[in-house]
Amino acid sequence: MSRPRFLLPLGIVVALAAHPVAAQRVELQVTLSNDTLVDGRLIRLPQVRTLNLLAGRWGQALRNSLPLRLSYQIEIWRSRDGWIDQYEKTVEWGIVVRHEALFDQYTVTTPRARGAPEVSLATWEALDRYLSRERLILARPGGRGTYYFHVRLEVTTLSEDDLEELERFVRGEGTDPDRDRNPANRSVLQFLMRMTGGLQSERVEQRTEKFVVR
Repeated sequence: MSRPRFLLPLGIVVALAAHPVAAQRVELQVTLSNDTLVDGRLIRLPQVRTLNLLAGRWGQALRNSLPLRLSYQIEIWRSRDGWIDQYEKTVEWGIVVRHEALFDQYTVTTPRARGAPEVSLATWEALDRYLSRERLILARPGGRGTYYFHVRLEVTTLSEDDLEELERFVRGEGTDPDRDRNPANRSVLQFLMRMTGGLQSERVEQRTEKFVVR
């Protein structure tokens, strides 16, 4: 039996437009793990936590069935005393958070990640704990030397195209943008975006201390 599509409660969204939520910034915490043996080298990995995501406007948007995208970029930099630091590469990671009103539950999906199942959470408190837990990211420097990580998080709501692509991903289908369009979903999502003023994206950044790869 196929899963019903997202139900977007119109009355609640109108209330959101009439009573804007006070701004509260998302907090990004980044620390380093202990020395970890990876590919024969001792390295330290970034540990990332996202706090206050549900406390302000993003939490209100999610309660009103606007899906959220959290996009992380972990830049690996080599520190060179007396020289300009050398950028090495970027590791990207992201999740999508949805409220499914029909089931009264929340789901967290990692699009395009192999072996990453969709996680369903029954309560707001469980979702908050899940999103704010510390995550170890496998971001490996390419050689030996002194390094640091620069981590960037951008929080946005999904566009209508993003939403349809996510639905196809969850159903295990391809990413053909012309397949299985749902005009009702598109129209309602466009209305929600207008009513909430688009919910401009929010970006936060943190940089770790330096560490030595041996």
